[in-house]
Amino acid sequence: MLRFMGLVLAVFVLISSGIILSACETTSINHSPAMVLADSNNVSPVIIELNLKVLISSPIMDSDDLTTKAEKIKQAQSSFLDSLKRDGIVVEDVKFFKYIPFVGLTVAHTSLEKLKSHPAVLGVQEDRPVRLH
Repeated sequence: MLRFMGLVLAVFVLISSGIILSACETTSINHSPAMVLADSNNVSPVIIELNLKVLISSPIMDSDDLTTKAEKIKQAQSSFLDSLKRDGIVVEDVKFFKYIPFVGLTVAHTSLEKLKSHPAVLGVQEDRPVRLH
């Protein structure tokens, strides 16, 4: 958990300093009206750390160039979202991080435990502003 928080803080610092601002994309996923999250009070924005070993067949190697690493992360993120659909976990406001194996999304409170126990999830953290001192 401490490693996860450290990575989230490092990403926040890099984003706030403008270094990797372009490394995050927001993607709107079209849901049928029945699938859209009903009440914003019953949802949580979260950041998910992905287990790449579960999601992709070819591991990321230190020798891979940045483009190859980004492609493998994108493949893992897509596989993860596909698995959520199959498991009936409805998400909104999906954000992809280009160079790190994380996904930001909004999920219903009722699905949080199911999300946390997903085999491709290493960590789930509430996505909220962190105040730097």
